[in-house]
Amino acid sequence: MNIKILHLDDDITTLDRFSQMLKNSFQQTGHLVELDSFDNIDPFTQALQSKKKPDVILIDVNIEGENSGVELAKIAREYNPNAVILMVSSTKDTKTIRECLKAGADDFVSKDATSHELQTRVEAALESRKIGDIIDLDNTNATVIAGSTLSAIKQRVSAILNSAINCVYVEGESGTGKEVVANLFAAALPSKMPFVRVNCGAITPSLLMSELFGHTKGSFTGANADKAGLLESADGGWIFLDEVATLPTDAQVSLLRAIDNQAIRRVGSNTEKPIHFRVMSATNEPLQDQVQQGKFRKDLWQRLRETHISLPPLRQRKDEIPELIDLFLTSMRGGPYQLAPTVQDTLIAYDWFEGNIRELRNVLRAMTEKSIGGLLTPKSIPERIWEALEKKPNGFRRAGDKGNSPGVNEIKISWLGHRPDIDRLEQLLFLELIKQEFAKSGPLSLRTLGTAFGIAKSTIATRLKGLVENHVIHQDELNKYLKNASGKN
Repeated sequence: MNIKILHLDDDITTLDRFSQMLKNSFQQTGHLVELDSFDNIDPFTQALQSKKKPDVILIDVNIEGENSGVELAKIAREYNPNAVILMVSSTKDTKTIRECLKAGADDFVSKDATSHELQTRVEAALESRKIGDIIDLDNTNATVIAGSTLSAIKQRVSAILNSAINCVYVEGESGTGKEVVANLFAAALPSKMPFVRVNCGAITPSLLMSELFGHTKGSFTGANADKAGLLESADGGWIFLDEVATLPTDAQVSLLRAIDNQAIRRVGSNTEKPIHFRVMSATNEPLQDQVQQGKFRKDLWQRLRETHISLPPLRQRKDEIPELIDLFLTSMRGGPYQLAPTVQDTLIAYDWFEGNIRELRNVLRAMTEKSIGGLLTPKSIPERIWEALEKKPNGFRRAGDKGNSPGVNEIKISWLGHRPDIDRLEQLLFLELIKQEFAKSGPLSLRTLGTAFGIAKSTIATRLKGLVENHVIHQDELNKYLKNASGKN
């Protein structure tokens, strides 16, 4: 087996010592090492862009030059997404290590490493690469994505599939791309490996246990034959449990047992059947909130979140909107379409709190009704978008409108007592914003607050409850600002 390695270090002694160790140790195992050593950044970055991709890249953390070791790790990862990047350093500074890992590095190797340690690290890296070749996401085009958030998640998929991780938890508001994440995982699997999708909220509670775990003949009225459940269908692969928070308590208990034991028991059966499956679960609202409210088992939540994929709402990643717009303009029926110059700025200014990426797509589709030769103009923007923008605290004017620049809103928060706590400061700010909205509009509903703040109604309800539970405001006083005592519409 040929191993191509690039090594950058401005210390010639380290370059020579590593070169000898790598060649000697791997020759004994029958591997042929092609090693290129660099003591200068420029030829190293040129080698990164070579058509012949390296298997392993070693970079001195404290390299002197125009780019730091951290920056070079980013560049190396950009040009070689499948290579293993090892940072070489004598430092044990946790901040530096963290920065390098965030930049795309896989591991750290000490400059004082022995020949055996260096060989072990490189071999482990190569084994990871070998497994990654089996499941290579870049060889699939089943899901077209846009935006840095999903692109970063795409880079994680292969590593997760090749790891010991058994459960993946995906969290994000409705329309942020949870189904797209599921598609990325499904597309990366071998063709014969199952990926079973289940919308837990769409199954009648009385049938849920039978649907998930199967049943035996005669176990209940209408059970005329044995039936395999969806978990059995996922044997040897994955099951995607969307809206997992809607699972009733009995199903939560059975699911936890099935994950832990890798076995299921059909409804009406006294025996367990061994199966091997991995779980992806998703929710629109944080499961942690459901756990705190006693609606979801803490032990199951901890089991499901072995690793966590977070999808922020679109209002928190507006820099991705132009790329998303381009994707939809080219893929929508009747396209490709174009936007008039002022339209994109308008769409970026809106907060997309009702449906995030899905809402953006639907608005663009609606705009095509009034397109002029494939051009989407400001006139085609739905009226509700304009209305929401005009209500924003910082103000917004339609293209061509005249008027004075909006004023600046100020909020003062009084703080007494112990040292400030960021969570409590956030709650106090939330309460002051509620008071400002009440002063403008009178008693408020969840929908009114959601529109004003660009937050989902369910999140507003959770935060209102938190204000009372954390003694920021008494329930009776809070009720003065709401349309009714519960804060519901």
